[in-house]
Amino acid sequence: MYKFIATGFYSGLIKPAPGTWGSLSSILIISIFQYIYPSNIEFILLLFFLFTITVGTYCVRKYIQKTSKKDPSEVVVDEWAGQVLVFLFVTTTLPNLFAGFLLFRFFDILKPWPVKKFEELPGEWGIMIDDLVAGLMATFVLWGGNLLWGMYYG
Repeated sequence: MYKFIATGFYSGLIKPAPGTWGSLSSILIISIFQYIYPSNIEFILLLFFLFTITVGTYCVRKYIQKTSKKDPSEVVVDEWAGQVLVFLFVTTTLPNLFAGFLLFRFFDILKPWPVKKFEELPGEWGIMIDDLVAGLMATFVLWGGNLLWGMYYG
């Protein structure tokens, strides 16, 4: 079960670019939640986020212990955590889902400071926290973009 969760319901096993597939699978889950629970989406996303950082971190620890890999590319629950973090603060419209996905992947792949610094933490903490920081950076950019769009076109 820990492998199933750590690999984002096995989406991290898709090659190439498992992190991108993991992020896309989280966007799919967020979209399904939006469709099923539109009036409670904020609460559902908060639960999903808490699941990814608590159960996900535990599963990542178990996975790296079992495989002896330092930062396995197939582990993508960290992408889930970072991706859903974006949508805790920005509405889940189709343009935002697209832009949030691209921004998160941009910061996750490029790893600008401080993302790279957090990646250096040991074990599951480095795996998880750098994606949360990338998610925060994507959130600020997307939130700012929405604010400016609303000021000029709203």
